[in-house]
Parts: sequence; C-alpha cells; structure tokens
Amino acid sequence: MSYRTLLFDIADHVATITLHRPDAANGMNLELAKELMQVALRHDVIRVLKPCYINV
Repeated sequence: MSYRTLLFDIADHVATITLHRPDAANGMNLELAKELMQVALRHDVIRVLKPCYINV
C-alpha cells in the first residue's frame, strides 16, 4: 500500500516508518495520524514486528 505522508519498509523483521511531510517539517496532521494508525493495524506492527523505528 502507498501512503502520502509517510514511508514504510520492513527488512529482517524490523519495521521502519519515516514521516514524509517535508513541506510541514513533518508536523502531525489528521492525514498523518490516520496513516500511522493504518500502518500499525495493517502490518500488526506492535505485535509482530520488533523493533519498529519511527524517523522524523
């Protein structure tokens, strides 16, 4: 799945989420919050993937 406000990758059971809103200094907005929730639910990040890195 493609996201507008973040980049998501899984390698060797490690998830990397990179906030991608350079025009807003990666500030949180409703769309970004929804996409973070979608990533967590879709990929079961909390239960299956450890660790998970979030880059700002």
